[in-house]
Amino acid sequence: MAKYYPEFPVFRTNGEKKVFQKLVETLDDDWHVFYEPIINYFEPDIIIFSKKYGVLILEIKDYKIDTIFSMSPYQWVLKLDDGYTNTLSPFKQIKNYSRNLIDLLSTNNILISNENKKLTFPVSFIICFTNMTDEEIYEKKINEFIPSQFLLSYNDLENGNLLSKIEKSFHTFFRIKPLSTEVENAIIKFIFPSYNHTFKSNTAIRSSGSLITTEKKVIVNSILHQPSGIDEIMYIVNEINHLKNEKNMYFSDFAIVVPTNFKIKDTEIISIYNMAHKNILKYTPLNDSEIINIITLSELEDLPITNNIFYPHLNYLTMDSTQNNALVQLMCTKALSQVYFSYSNSTNSFIDLLVKRFNTI
Repeated sequence: MAKYYPEFPVFRTNGEKKVFQKLVETLDDDWHVFYEPIINYFEPDIIIFSKKYGVLILEIKDYKIDTIFSMSPYQWVLKLDDGYTNTLSPFKQIKNYSRNLIDLLSTNNILISNENKKLTFPVSFIICFTNMTDEEIYEKKINEFIPSQFLLSYNDLENGNLLSKIEKSFHTFFRIKPLSTEVENAIIKFIFPSYNHTFKSNTAIRSSGSLITTEKKVIVNSILHQPSGIDEIMYIVNEINHLKNEKNMYFSDFAIVVPTNFKIKDTEIISIYNMAHKNILKYTPLNDSEIINIITLSELEDLPITNNIFYPHLNYLTMDSTQNNALVQLMCTKALSQVYFSYSNSTNSFIDLLVKRFNTI
């Protein structure tokens, strides 16, 4: 079975869920399957990676044969229940994803060849039509706009052709010898940059005043490489939705802490969250199960103990500041189960400093 990320994916469509589960069940443990990773502001549906083959992007389409009204190399017209809509060609869309991922991976010198300065492994792609058979794909002439080696059909998913289609798409580019562990880990960190650290803490105190010991997970993510504040916030929204739906939590089980000197106004933060998730957030700690607490660092000390705390802008803190060290430690004491930090700097030294800090908590 393949390794998969995140631990608790929440799928947008039935097709994405079906393909993700098929990949996890079909591929062996050399493979890594990522659901909706953020790649330079884009969110491909699924990315898979094996040190024996390379990286592959999957774009999932739940179209039926009657959904596609017309096609061109750049634009498709879809017939939906509420009328017609124009959309970017799936082939053009996935090529954009591919270029963005190649650009991102190429920033790491250990992933590129010294000779031609190109990646030492292929980045391939497949477009999967989960509700269309081979016959329907050819009847609709989709293969005239998307080369057949990059097409996956309903038949392929049901008849056990998934691995052979994946291999065929890779071989369109070039074959490789197995990548080193160093290169493998570097690729994983680019696609899903996360550090998990678990420690025991007896500093959290219940409202009754009794001292408790909890085993706590600390997650450190380099979300994006040069993100805007809005991108970081949207990423945290998705993470909270995954956890809430999979673990049957309430929104009130989460708190989001923003820097006191945060450049985006508090009202803008609320607006961003509300657009994404239907007015579930308000900027004040409330005892409402449908409200996520959003507070600033200056208000952290007054926050009641909560299950999960997210701090999405860690690089606003000065790493050698005694005061900021105390604030990070305070966050850990305020969370019963998980503390989630993220930042927009991908250097290993930054993570190393943070890990050393947690080892002293």
